[in-house]
Amino acid sequence: YLWDRPPDTTALLSHAAAGTLVRGNATSLWAAMSANGSTVAYLSDSTDLLAEGGGGTGMNVYAWDRVTNATMLMSHATSGAWVRGNGDSFRPAISANGAVVAFSSAASDLAFEDHYLTDLFVAEIATSEPELVSERAASTIWEPITGNGDSEASRTRGSAISADGRFAVFVSRATDLIAGGSGGTYGNVYLRDRATSTTTLVSHAASMPLRRGDSSSDLPVISADGAFVAYESYSSDLIPGVGGEPTMSIYMWHRATDTTTLVSHAATSPLVRANGAAYNPVIDATGSTVAYNSHATDLVSGGSGPIFYYNVYLWD
Repeated sequence: YLWDRPPDTTALLSHAAAGTLVRGNATSLWAAMSANGSTVAYLSDSTDLLAEGGGGTGMNVYAWDRVTNATMLMSHATSGAWVRGNGDSFRPAISANGAVVAFSSAASDLAFEDHYLTDLFVAEIATSEPELVSERAASTIWEPITGNGDSEASRTRGSAISADGRFAVFVSRATDLIAGGSGGTYGNVYLRDRATSTTTLVSHAASMPLRRGDSSSDLPVISADGAFVAYESYSSDLIPGVGGEPTMSIYMWHRATDTTTLVSHAATSPLVRANGAAYNPVIDATGSTVAYNSHATDLVSGGSGPIFYYNVYLWD
């Protein structure tokens, strides 16, 4: 549903094609809204949201246009804009300008060649055509091929796509998304530039932009202009000279300089990991501040109170 504060009205978004007051015939959830409220993306396993349609019966991604009250299928098969994908899609995110929807999908019929793994896609609202984001380095514009490991949109509610839809961040266990990549098969954070059709490894080892971090990285969020990415990672080799016990920590990556900063550091030093794990980063539009939760006790000087509880911190 969509509630509009003035004049206190509620509209049914996931309505059946039969009428704007007829609820869909299955579950709809996980709504994501553009900055001005003009477009809403959501998940649904309803099969009656479009007048035409066919294909799978799992969760699919739809977008609703507030102006036209039109519903569009974003996760459609290559065989047609009305054909639902043959596997579940999940975690839709929408760009602030409402032009682009990003989502993960286990469907194998959204891309030219799919290896039956989970992949990340984006779709322009104007065309609703799925575009493979997690493509292997050997792909071409005519033949996009999925990577050799699962790739997913961030599980956080933070933004996984820049305000204009150009940049998308995601997590992948694939080892073939960038040419010459090396390292383990842990989940790593990547950034896709749709304007240049290039993929960059964000969570790379220090001074080695093609080497994946030595442990898992997850939950990336991106600033509005795509300049900064915050994420959590257990890797110990992202920044040279970092001390402290290895633990899940929050990092910030700057796209222009390809530099990584430890966000959840001890108050005593920017190069010492805090004495407790940190999770779930969110980033502001400018990329200047990051909020996260942690049960560390040394993030602020002079802190006191109970230990073993999670608290929320703001890094500036």
